[in-house]
Amino acid sequence: MMQINLVLGSSREKSLGRRVFNYLKNHRHDFEQQNAVHLNFLAVGDYQLPFFYEDVAPMNNQD
Repeated sequence: MMQINLVLGSSREKSLGRRVFNYLKNHRHDFEQQNAVHLNFLAVGDYQLPFFYEDVAPMNNQD
């Protein structure tokens, strides 16, 4: 069985990638069954990386 690793590279609560990540996580069982794959989920926000914690996306941070 093929394994697919999905990495959410943003720790921001309102990141656009989080929507896709959560959708796939919530529909994991159906996707895995239909495609004969196993999904692994990894979110950088689950780890203590304080220099990645910003409320605003870096491209919008004009401070």
